[in-house]
Amino acid sequence: HERVVGVGQRHHTHRPRRRLRRRGARRGPLRARTPDARRRDLLWEGASPPRMLVGWATPAFGLATRDSVALDVVHALLFSPSSALYQRLVVSSPRLLALESWADHRRRDAGLFVVEATLRSDAGFDEVQAAFDEALAALGRGEVDPQRLADVLSHLRYAMPMNAQTPAAAADLVARFMALTGEPDAYERYNTALGTVTADDVARVARTWLV
Repeated sequence: HERVVGVGQRHHTHRPRRRLRRRGARRGPLRARTPDARRRDLLWEGASPPRMLVGWATPAFGLATRDSVALDVVHALLFSPSSALYQRLVVSSPRLLALESWADHRRRDAGLFVVEATLRSDAGFDEVQAAFDEALAALGRGEVDPQRLADVLSHLRYAMPMNAQTPAAAADLVARFMALTGEPDAYERYNTALGTVTADDVARVARTWLV
């Protein structure tokens, strides 16, 4: 599976192997056009905390299968403030100052499933990456709490309509989904599909695209 990891920290000297893989391509690190091809960190002057973005290659948005919808569910299951991972890394045993995923980053073409983290000064990039990998692997094995999944699906089904309380907002919502598929009923079909996503769907897309 293809994954891109971009991290940065002021005066950070750790240089792990560049982690970029392409499906069907030769296994091994790609050669970057820098003196040190293993670098995945960027240095900059300033006092801002370390930040990390991880992106997994995912297919173009579509409604012919439930994959795109299930990937949206993964965003909420694992990386929203109500998730166990967020509560552990940000709240109870804080290693991060902030954690979010680009849940609304839907694209007509193939793109990335992106997670963004702002690290505490005493946290390391590798431990955060390991926490992400562990959570995604568990999801891929089907370790999904049924009530948690039901709560997430309910929230996703009703959150968008609740935010479209004016004619302009409703038109914008419909237009955004229509732009993804070219079909005027795309949002209606997307919302209906949310009601059919199962734990097996979520585990399958995690295994296919994120593990």
